[in-house]
Amino acid sequence: MLFKHYLHTGFNVPVYSNRIPVEEWIDYRLPVFEDITLPSIKNQTCKNFEWIVFFGNQTSQKLREKIQKWEEEEIMTAVFLPEKRAYIPYFNSLKSKPFEYLLSSRCDNDDALAFNFIQTVQDNFEEVEEMAIDILYGCKWLYNSQRFRTETTHGNPFISIIEKNDGRDFKPARTRKHTFIHEELKKVKIVANTSLAWLRGIHQQNVVSSFQKKQNILPKKELCSLLKETFNITKEPEHEFLEPANAKWEGTGKNCKYIRTLRGS
Repeated sequence: MLFKHYLHTGFNVPVYSNRIPVEEWIDYRLPVFEDITLPSIKNQTCKNFEWIVFFGNQTSQKLREKIQKWEEEEIMTAVFLPEKRAYIPYFNSLKSKPFEYLLSSRCDNDDALAFNFIQTVQDNFEEVEEMAIDILYGCKWLYNSQRFRTETTHGNPFISIIEKNDGRDFKPARTRKHTFIHEELKKVKIVANTSLAWLRGIHQQNVVSSFQKKQNILPKKELCSLLKETFNITKEPEHEFLEPANAKWEGTGKNCKYIRTLRGS
């Protein structure tokens, strides 16, 4: 096999084994995942990839029943981990697989991929020792509102990484700091001439991403059509405008135990 393409998404894996997201966090984030991320990946035109979703060992039985259903429908493969440091041994275990190159892509659990994203990545595959693929053109949507804007961003969160399977440890897209990928790797292939390729979901639990003031409000019919045709998102906005908010862990370092929401722009 020339390459194996994995798409990686983290859901509720703790940063540390004692830094476990509270159920209120899960209750909020799960509908975002089901409304935005899951339908966009399920609807990919290219099926030659495997979607790995990482869940924490502490995942509730109620959520595990949903996960089992998704696996039975062959939408994803679930991997349960105690904490984020366990990513590394998991990725290293892939070295024994029978492929020449690892092709990895990332998508966060509140973001979405255009229907042809996976195909676009694979169309830009090259047989090189190490290279990033940076697809520049995407958009932001303030979840459940009519605020939407397009953007062209280098080093965005939707990078893909090609690595030769030569026995060295893998450093796939999930483990890379995407904002520094152009400094970290000698070779980055910029893919600029595409239609909308990705969507960043902005919502009440964002830590970094935000929307600037009251702008970029689209007519509801136009927005719904764009979201459905490009990303397979059928969630209809229920309000025209919502102030963004930031999420923050209580405490610091290994003593962080839960999230609070700080409202306001």
